[in-house]
Amino acid sequence: MIDKITNRICIYNLYYIMMKKIYFLFFLFLSFSFLNGWGKVFYAGGNDRFPVFEEPPSVSLFRAIEMAGPGDTIFLRGGIYYPQKEIRIEKNGKAGQPISMLAYPGESPILDGSRMERGGLTWRNIPGSREMQYVLRLRGASYWYIRGIEICNGEAGGEWTGGMVVDEHSSWNRLELLNVHHNHGAGIVIHGPHNLLLNCDAHHNVDIVHQGENADGIACAHPYAIDNVIRGCRSWQNSDDGFDIWMSVRTTLDSCWSFRNGYNDQGDPWGARADGNAYKLGRDGGGHMIRNCLAWSNLAIGFDYNWGKDMTVLNCTSWNNGVYNYRFDGKNEKLRNCISFEEHLLVKRVEIKAGYKKPVGDEKHNSWTMDPPIEVKRSDFQSLDDTGTSGLRQKDGSLPDLPFLKLRPVSDLIDRGVDVGLPFNGKAPDMGAFELE
Repeated sequence: MIDKITNRICIYNLYYIMMKKIYFLFFLFLSFSFLNGWGKVFYAGGNDRFPVFEEPPSVSLFRAIEMAGPGDTIFLRGGIYYPQKEIRIEKNGKAGQPISMLAYPGESPILDGSRMERGGLTWRNIPGSREMQYVLRLRGASYWYIRGIEICNGEAGGEWTGGMVVDEHSSWNRLELLNVHHNHGAGIVIHGPHNLLLNCDAHHNVDIVHQGENADGIACAHPYAIDNVIRGCRSWQNSDDGFDIWMSVRTTLDSCWSFRNGYNDQGDPWGARADGNAYKLGRDGGGHMIRNCLAWSNLAIGFDYNWGKDMTVLNCTSWNNGVYNYRFDGKNEKLRNCISFEEHLLVKRVEIKAGYKKPVGDEKHNSWTMDPPIEVKRSDFQSLDDTGTSGLRQKDGSLPDLPFLKLRPVSDLIDRGVDVGLPFNGKAPDMGAFELE
């Protein structure tokens, strides 16, 4: 009997040892599968030593970035990383062979800038000029795919500091499921062309140096920021604006939510110079497309043209913003199927100052320009309770599925829109950001 038990224990031990070796060889195969045309795989876990059996080979994040090339993948293991200097990416992938930096499946890596040393790049490399330091910077880096990473506690400074920046020479990057928050400056900044920002969140980013002035949640604000797409993103409770596309060209904002910007968690303004707009759409640049977006409960304006030009706003909903729901000059915009509901100061969405000419922009078929007029009522909506709007996303990364600001089937706004090329059900599009299913 004892011999049988002993033999069984030996078999189990042999099986355990074999499985460990198989596990290690499997990850070794992944790491060197580039010999068969695949990319290399790196596991970034905080150090530059290679464990022998228990874990996949791991290196520091800085070392992984240094080693990776086109087609390679960096899996960033879960935990909190405290870089002492800016994490800087300065190399390119290729079209069809991006360099990927992804959260390891089922884990949550956090890049925390609270221990970073001061001394980032300076404006035009002029000694003593304003520092420009972020937790993560893409500098002349194109064809990167970055997914599932949290970035927080970037350095204080305001206009050129914060969570993450994609500089003017970085393009064709895909940034997905990033959670960028509580930075002492902007959240996500895009200065380069042809980038995709997908299903990302930016919140509680605050400019503590300039009384809230220069901390947008997501900023696409540079003359080189051309043909960028921001889709399925949320921006809330940032001290400046939720989305700012100042100076950019042909930016697309698609199915985004922007709310309570300008306010802190106690419901008070972040500072005397905090703008608190949901979407700032100028100035200079232009040619933007804004569709299926929501703005609500922001300190100032929902959709603000900000002296931009040649923009199209389709099927958006703006509710309960502190000054205006929409502010346009009536000359450079095309608005269709948009809903304005419960503004604080004015019912009209256009600010008209003394001496201005009567607006002549293309603003037909919105809730405030319908003929005959449509009164937007609380009873038109399934819910005005925004609980859950900052909560967990769906499994595929898309925005939460909530009844908030969706129309009731009996609303007069159902099937009252015009065809603008977006998908719709029924005999005509619905007004606002959501199409009744």
